[in-house]
Amino acid sequence: MLQAHDTLNNVVSLFSLDQETIVRHKRKGLFYCPVCKERVVIKSGGKMVPHFAHLPRSACSEKGGGEGEYHERGKLKLYEWIKAQGIHTKLEPFLPSIQQRPDLLLSIQNKRIAIEYQCARIPAETFKKRNIGYKKCNIHPIWILGGNRMNRLDGNTLSLHENDRLFIHQFTSGFPLTMYFYCPNSNKLSFFQDIICTGKKKSFGIISFQHLHHLSFLDLFQKKTWNQTQLLAHWQWEKYTQRTRYSPYPSKMERKWRGILYQKNLHPVLLPSITHLPTRGQLQAKVPPWLWQSKLVVELIEVLPVGAIFTRNNCYALLKQLFYPPSRFPLIQQIPNAIDSYLHLLTKLEYIKPTSSFHFQKIKQIDYPKQVEKAIQDDNALMEQLLVQNDANVYVTF
Repeated sequence: MLQAHDTLNNVVSLFSLDQETIVRHKRKGLFYCPVCKERVVIKSGGKMVPHFAHLPRSACSEKGGGEGEYHERGKLKLYEWIKAQGIHTKLEPFLPSIQQRPDLLLSIQNKRIAIEYQCARIPAETFKKRNIGYKKCNIHPIWILGGNRMNRLDGNTLSLHENDRLFIHQFTSGFPLTMYFYCPNSNKLSFFQDIICTGKKKSFGIISFQHLHHLSFLDLFQKKTWNQTQLLAHWQWEKYTQRTRYSPYPSKMERKWRGILYQKNLHPVLLPSITHLPTRGQLQAKVPPWLWQSKLVVELIEVLPVGAIFTRNNCYALLKQLFYPPSRFPLIQQIPNAIDSYLHLLTKLEYIKPTSSFHFQKIKQIDYPKQVEKAIQDDNALMEQLLVQNDANVYVTF
């Protein structure tokens, strides 16, 4: 933290002091955390941004926020960037009504916005508690992850841990799913937008890097979305790798489902092409798309004769345990419903048709490939069908 209280309860801000004063305080001063009231010590020297840190055995809830030099330097640069734009900004203000201390608190256009710069991983419960606190105060949180937490796999793909997905934002129902990363070393802010999850960790989207000096605060709300043709081309490769690359470390749920498939004389790499399709609501799933989609096909749609009726609630009940509740993602205004998106795709592919808002009729038998080569051919044909529909302005949602 960059601020603490002295023995007279005065706020001491290290970033505003000269080096001589900081050294004097470090030798003789006593300082205390404004949240837990425990003693904190000054860390300074070399190129380090002077900051306060808790003692090793501290139980303060604020200690887990990443009190390292990287975090403090990034926080200070973000503060100076926003303040230079004439926006009323407070650094590390303590909010007694909720016992929280956001990194930055902005007042802009009659709204209060908390900026949390998070360089260390925090438990999901801590994240949830902080957001509930902000909601009580009518404060809108924006979480910016440290650049040290960005694990880029290729040009459009990041590895996102289950915990990382908590930090995906959606400010309005039409805003693309968005994450922010900031690195104080390069002074660049990274945008990861229109995110589509492809499995437990792998997610792809539009990645851009912009120097902080070239951005205004309002630029955080810019929108970048996938061209549908790009999206489908990328997913075609995902389907190919799903067929040809065996996962040596499947999760417990994957092992269980594979066992069920084997009992039915089915192999995971020889599932129908209509399984493992992209949906933006995948971020809510506990399992990869091939698993929950094949479960819906194998255990519900496949067993029905052509012409039979099933309901949305049949689908929801079957897959409920494989999805997190929407409350797990408090930064998202309206989570896209992955199951509804998948049913929409099956409708466009003419395997089912809606007979009412809640009922569907099976209209085509589902084919299972016998060899991997045939499965890949079927995948390519299906993706080509979706591309043709997209070119013909048939509205295909994911």
